[in-house]
Amino acid sequence: MLKYVTLIFGSAALFNMLVGGALFIQGPSLMGAVDVPLPGEVMVVANLAAVLIFVFGIGYLCVALDPHKNISLVWLGAVGKTAAIIVVTWPWVTGSLTGPFPYLVLIDLIYVVLFLGVWRALKAS
Repeated sequence: MLKYVTLIFGSAALFNMLVGGALFIQGPSLMGAVDVPLPGEVMVVANLAAVLIFVFGIGYLCVALDPHKNISLVWLGAVGKTAAIIVVTWPWVTGSLTGPFPYLVLIDLIYVVLFLGVWRALKAS
């Protein structure tokens, strides 16, 4: 069980740290590649999002290293990824968002399911 948890949360940590780091360092060029311009005020919000994505990655790394001690981060991770799905999907459904973002959050949907399974298993043990 612990190897499974380490694999799930280790991969989530790597994913979030890579995405958050890339968005922070290369935000304007990455957003430009998907036709999302980032004026100054929006860039501040985009940088904040990038940093928070990275910080969630640190939390996932903590879970990977000690799942029982950091069980509350499992639940928080599921909530955070669910929020990301809603934040991206709603504008896409209403037609105000185009590009690949709705497809990228499918990865988050998979992680939500995995996180909740891990959370239940850890609570039971």
